[in-house]
Amino acid sequence: MDSVLFLCVSVVSSFYSGFRAKVQIGLSILTFAFCILHFELLLGASPGSTATHQALANLRKLHCFEFTQSMLSRELPEVRGDFAGAVFLPDTEAYGGFWQGPDGKVPTQTKARGGVEYSFEDSAWTIHPRSEEAGFLTQLERALAFDSFRTPEKKGKYLEVGFVPNLQFLNPMGTKRLSATIRIRRDGMLPEEITARSPDSSVSWQVKLSNFDQAKPIAFPFVRQWCVVLPILSDSMELRDTLTLRDRFREAGYETRFEPGEDSLRVFLEQEVRDDLLRFLITPGYLMLGLGRLGDARQPAPFGFRKVALAGDTTKPLIIERSVLGPDGWTAITQTESLSEPFLELSLTKEGRMKLAELAPLENSGSDWALLVDDRVVAWGPVEHRSNPALLVLSASGSKPLLKQVGSIFRSGPLGSLYRLGSMSQVTPTNQ
Repeated sequence: MDSVLFLCVSVVSSFYSGFRAKVQIGLSILTFAFCILHFELLLGASPGSTATHQALANLRKLHCFEFTQSMLSRELPEVRGDFAGAVFLPDTEAYGGFWQGPDGKVPTQTKARGGVEYSFEDSAWTIHPRSEEAGFLTQLERALAFDSFRTPEKKGKYLEVGFVPNLQFLNPMGTKRLSATIRIRRDGMLPEEITARSPDSSVSWQVKLSNFDQAKPIAFPFVRQWCVVLPILSDSMELRDTLTLRDRFREAGYETRFEPGEDSLRVFLEQEVRDDLLRFLITPGYLMLGLGRLGDARQPAPFGFRKVALAGDTTKPLIIERSVLGPDGWTAITQTESLSEPFLELSLTKEGRMKLAELAPLENSGSDWALLVDDRVVAWGPVEHRSNPALLVLSASGSKPLLKQVGSIFRSGPLGSLYRLGSMSQVTPTNQ
């Protein structure tokens, strides 16, 4: 469907999940708007398109900004909305205000980051998957989608560009002819105000932008959705483990809260976690670069050596003959990927480079490097000449969610206690 709806479409879909019965008429209007075709666009760029597109591009380069937005339509049924918010690029924002329709004024408040959206409904925060259409900047650009920009006019420290706005949700029947102006600061080429209205002012829409790169930080709620119980296998739990686990879960995209107990640790999350990823996040996290050879899974390891399976293929174990480097031998572990397979890259320290240089006589001997995380090999590769002595590139072994966390486990360090996965259950309002 070609029709474009502006911010109130996401406002309605995000804020009114608990008010569907109250806004049936308003939703009917928005649904009808999807059936209206776009205006035919003239071929070629309009005179003011360069300045307008540059201003929008500059806005996307900022770290953050704040905005206000107001809209009004006296078409039946009459609707009105006023909102204020902040955007932190690339994917975090918050806005609140009210939407007024046939059944009165309804306050709304939403916060979003990544693929998660929080809505304040019935005196409590709820969490939802974020709509692909959400995002203030995306909706703003759609309001300026028609290539109808007139020649910019210099007015003091501003450029003003007139255009035809794409605001069909405020004028679904097309009975009002809307015109708009975008005001751009000439010094920084950033948009500060966009105003649109009908000749009789019965339909209007206005956005004001301010506090470029100076927006106030957004405080997010935490909604308990899942509870993971981790029995403690050690004599006691080290308190720093909660900080280590928080960092690991956060880098994997999960916010957490913890409740330590005598013999277990309860981890609360807002989203369900894959079982294999969860087990990897709670692994002790001891890393080691070893030297070994591929072995036979059916045969025991030779006396005095350790047999460790590949994380992605337990039928291919490596016989670890010696330990070569610990985590102090590299500064970072980075996941990369070619068309055929993923890799883990170790950025070696000076000491790490010297240690591997001592083993140069083993190049092309059939020996293999093996990067271990506890009891599994997550990357391995033949001992051979490297064009860049500061970098060791190994073929990764394991699922993509697991491999993405190897660097995180290196950065967070090992856990002080041992844990196992006990249970994971959904939290209900009665047991929060």
